[in-house]
Amino acid sequence: MRDIVLPKRTAMNAAALFLFVCTIFTLWWWAQNRHGVEVGAIPALDSQQSVCSIPRGKPAQFYIYGSGEQLVRQLAEIYCQNPAIQRLYGSVKGYWGVSDENTLQLLGKGIADLVLVKESFIQALKAEQTHGYTKIATYPSYKAFFISLKEKPIVSKEYLIDKTIGLVDYPTSRSAHMIPKQVFNRLGLSLDKLKLVYASSHSNLRNMLESGEVDIISSYWGEEDKDRFYQRYTTQISDDIIGASWYLKMTGKNDQLFCAVQEALLGLGKQNDTPYFKKIEQVNTLNCAGVTRALARETAVGQ
Repeated sequence: MRDIVLPKRTAMNAAALFLFVCTIFTLWWWAQNRHGVEVGAIPALDSQQSVCSIPRGKPAQFYIYGSGEQLVRQLAEIYCQNPAIQRLYGSVKGYWGVSDENTLQLLGKGIADLVLVKESFIQALKAEQTHGYTKIATYPSYKAFFISLKEKPIVSKEYLIDKTIGLVDYPTSRSAHMIPKQVFNRLGLSLDKLKLVYASSHSNLRNMLESGEVDIISSYWGEEDKDRFYQRYTTQISDDIIGASWYLKMTGKNDQLFCAVQEALLGLGKQNDTPYFKKIEQVNTLNCAGVTRALARETAVGQ
């Protein structure tokens, strides 16, 4: 019987997936067995949270977990005003202190009600089967690029060491924080020796580049960028990156809750100042127009 030899790329992908699952399991086990941590306890994220109360609401709290302070704050305020949320909860709390440990605590134990997370986490933790997390919206795949105003960036130690480079200041951004730092590390470039400038958003990164404040930025490349920059002055530094998705914990069938949460995400996405986040797409659609009208009638009768 001949040995089966996997193609090199297939074998590498399988090994990478196995390593990722093992890492997630190890982190999950560690999070579950930390001494002094109450099972089901919320991570201490006091400086990275927003809470709004619902008058005459119920004791339960609706938890949002996602990256980006502005987005999470806005969602918390919107949900506090939504009749479907008000029927079930007494407050809405949002966290934007995203890390692997916090994700494992909030997602792995089913604490968060709405999470923005990579699908690989959901699959590794079996969160759909265990806690009923349902994908309701997703962002498209993308690639990471070095983008310059005057020349095509070169991925080399000698070239980058003298450049002022713009990144975003939240560590969960893959195209504008994680991947460029991986590139620097691979090239043997110490972050202490580089001239790094941090922006609060991808839009601000582009403003910094256009104004000459930085020589290079690391970000995704979108069609809208062709109006401001020359595409030949970009250098790809990653393969396709799968976009993150929003998952809602559904312990039972509640169309009103599903529609309220999904519609707010889609509406807020259209208002986002970063074009990429405007491309949010709904998943598992319902007849939300009819559901919303029914909820409005019920709310009016109850007043």
